[in-house]
Amino acid sequence: MHQLSWLEAIVIGAMQGVAELFPVSSLGHSVLLPAVVGGSWAQDLDVSAPESPYLAFIVGLHVATAFALLVFFWRDWVRIIRGLATSIVRREIRTSEQRLGWLLVLGTIPVGIVGLLLEHTFRTILSRPVPTAVFLVINGLILLGAEALRHRATSPAPPTDGDVAARADHYAVLRTVEDMYGRPSVRPPTPLP
Repeated sequence: MHQLSWLEAIVIGAMQGVAELFPVSSLGHSVLLPAVVGGSWAQDLDVSAPESPYLAFIVGLHVATAFALLVFFWRDWVRIIRGLATSIVRREIRTSEQRLGWLLVLGTIPVGIVGLLLEHTFRTILSRPVPTAVFLVINGLILLGAEALRHRATSPAPPTDGDVAARADHYAVLRTVEDMYGRPSVRPPTPLP
């Protein structure tokens, strides 16, 4: 059985810390990096190996990350837990904290059940570099599509002919004011298209 070196632990820990700031899978990258580096890294850092010390290390990193997030966002967690408790006591879901608390509970249940039932499959088959890379690409495409949909929903409609004519009239009035008083007037922040 192989053990992690200090360099491997530092690199993987740093990658975990950086990846948690972005909507990417730190676990997926923890599987791919050893495969890309190769050599002893691919042997030492094999999640699918039985009794893998690397798997225990990754679990420890995720527990530490979860603890850091709990500490950093403690006020939000207190509000969510208080909302969940009041929702249970009052048998109502009215506030956003109550709703978020129940969504967290409901979202955790299926993930927990699937994790318990398919742990061996996830560890032995899906923790290999090729399936991990495929899932990361699929996740990236989903995020890209969601971002495109969000951008399309928030982008303003293109100007109509009436908008362009109204802006042109506005600029004509401003030029007239400048000519009459000899000083520049306040210009609108958006130029004509």
